[in-house]
Amino acid sequence: MKSNVILVGPIGTGKDWCCRTLLKEYPDENGRMRRGAGKTVMMLANEPGWDETNGDLTCDMGFHVHQHLPYEAPLDQYLEWLEYIAGRSAADVKEMKLPQAIKLPFAQPWMGMYRVVNGFICDRCKENFGPVSAWDKEGNFVGWDDSYALMQDGLTGISDMACHYTAGPKPSMSFPEYEAAQTIIRNWIGLCTSFRSTYVLIAHMAREPDEVEGGTKITVDTVGKKLAPRVVKPFGEIIVCRRDVDKYSWNMVDVDNMHVDQKARRLPYKANINPSFVEIFGEWKG
Repeated sequence: MKSNVILVGPIGTGKDWCCRTLLKEYPDENGRMRRGAGKTVMMLANEPGWDETNGDLTCDMGFHVHQHLPYEAPLDQYLEWLEYIAGRSAADVKEMKLPQAIKLPFAQPWMGMYRVVNGFICDRCKENFGPVSAWDKEGNFVGWDDSYALMQDGLTGISDMACHYTAGPKPSMSFPEYEAAQTIIRNWIGLCTSFRSTYVLIAHMAREPDEVEGGTKITVDTVGKKLAPRVVKPFGEIIVCRRDVDKYSWNMVDVDNMHVDQKARRLPYKANINPSFVEIFGEWKG
């Protein structure tokens, strides 16, 4: 059984930690092994620090990781860029076209994400799991099936790489660059949600003006308010992660009156759901 799930919430609400419940078995906060949802997890880490939360999960448990981060230029490259724009107005910088030598290193990570899903190699065990969407010449599915989950952490890293791809190190983008970044993010989400394997995306929250009902509403943090509704559209479960002191939960109703757009196909519309993928897929019975 496949599902597309997006976990939305502020920092510290257990978005990363609960992904261990996708596994067949996982250690809880006390180190005791618990039954999970029975998936093999392939984590595409686009933000640093995954190991601080899930570093205790091993390849033998079925938790494989490939870290792929936005480009961080060395100091000499940043200095070259600052010298290149010195004396130019902000408007000029926004509209300028960058030399390929400056832009290309920033663009590489976005292209690299497609290489990752075309041959997912675990950083730890070095096993090559092949393409996420592997088909033979007769069109029969021979790659991942619904016992696998591609987990991507997260939308912030995706958005940063998309902006770098279209605008390089520029501090602000022209409208064509802005529109291009939105398009390639939307295409990426469309690709990942089309895979036969389960896709789990982790996203932070952003508050945007509500142009329909007035006031503000909570949505995912990405490149622009017009993109956010299109990003979440392919997902079957849009889950808000919540923490009350030391109690973590998933919520499918607007308990804090935050005006969040949510969706549920397998989860009930209620508050204080156990933050476990067993609630979606059931417990592994192997």
